[in-house]
Amino acid sequence: MLRSANHARRAGRPRGAVLRQAPHPGLAVQLVTDLDGRRRYVSTPADGKTHDAEALRASGILDHLPPDDLLDDKGYVGLDMLTPTKNRPP
Repeated sequence: MLRSANHARRAGRPRGAVLRQAPHPGLAVQLVTDLDGRRRYVSTPADGKTHDAEALRASGILDHLPPDDLLDDKGYVGLDMLTPTKNRPP
């Protein structure tokens, strides 16, 4: 969907800014590598709007690898994996 520049200005965006929506949804794939970067597992694609943690649960990776053996980003907090903290304590 393409919106007009007038709509962009009404939404607080600078003149000339145009909003675009992809004509089709993206896909999310879960990929596991070893520490040398070699692929060890690639999941089947999930709908792109699926949250990272839900896509990981649905992929079946956790059936084969314990979560405490996995390193990941903040999208996987709460799965007992080694992830960065979301907020630093004061």
